[in-house]
Amino acid sequence: MTSSILKALRIVFVLFILAAIVSVYLISQMMSSPGGREDRLFEVKEGEAARQIARNLEDQGVIKSSIAFRLLIRLSHGESRIKAGKYRIPPAMNSLQVLEKLVKGKVESFSFTIPEGSESREIAQILENQNICKATDFMGVVTDPGTMKVGSYKPENLEGYLFPDTYLMSGSSTPEEAASLMVNRFNDAVLPVYRRKVRPFSLPGTVILASLVEMEAKLDSERPVIAGVLCNRLRKRMPLQCDATIQYILRERKAALSYSDLKIESPYNTYLNQGLPPGPICNPGLSSLKAAMDPGEVKYLYYVVNDEKADGSHIFTATYDDHLRAIEKYQKQ
Repeated sequence: MTSSILKALRIVFVLFILAAIVSVYLISQMMSSPGGREDRLFEVKEGEAARQIARNLEDQGVIKSSIAFRLLIRLSHGESRIKAGKYRIPPAMNSLQVLEKLVKGKVESFSFTIPEGSESREIAQILENQNICKATDFMGVVTDPGTMKVGSYKPENLEGYLFPDTYLMSGSSTPEEAASLMVNRFNDAVLPVYRRKVRPFSLPGTVILASLVEMEAKLDSERPVIAGVLCNRLRKRMPLQCDATIQYILRERKAALSYSDLKIESPYNTYLNQGLPPGPICNPGLSSLKAAMDPGEVKYLYYVVNDEKADGSHIFTATYDDHLRAIEKYQKQ
């Protein structure tokens, strides 16, 4: 055997050994998971190339090696079969299992709760935290809802009409679909009740009043009473003087408002302006909406939080002098 043949055999042997080492390495990368304790949320965008998907998977710690994953895609002819969507991937999954999940295309559903009294911007942040859509995209729909309607009414802004509830949504949902789901829930839950009532306000006025009641009342039993107080003040052309409207202007809620806060120039300042504010200050729940549809028939014009009980209840009074005495007796100074 000549030296040239031996040299060629050595090269082939070395290449074989290197190929074997690389193969073992790649297989180990494919068959092992990166570990961790929490599920990872991963999104495949429409039309995204396999190279980019593999890189994103590695960057987000879902797989160990993008190279091994790309090889796996090529060997399984999986590139054309990967489906767009959002996926929840457990930390124990290896690359083969991840690819199988992306090929099956079983898009995750996400359960989330919108608390009563949430502002639209807070709902937008909940959706972003759940990886459903970006907060800015959702707020774009809130402020420009297009053809979306509440019954026959077409709101210019969806604040107040995003019904607080628990929702289950697909990870592939759009901001428009998320907003539409909440508005449709409002239509289903609120409109049948509204149409049965002999209510004092139009639908927009009812929702505005309900949003004030939602933020002012803590006890369900007091919601009709507070609605009655606010209606009494409206009838007498008294400013509503709702602290909640000032908090809405400030955007960041304060433990206590200052006198300078009460002087902020804004159409939402119910200390400076008579009547209801121009729009809802939150998305009220059904109890507050019912109270706004059917306010309590009360003689009161004032209320103050009862700090002695510390349960969110209020002391209601009919005269300003009694109101001052209630402040002195029941509020911590």
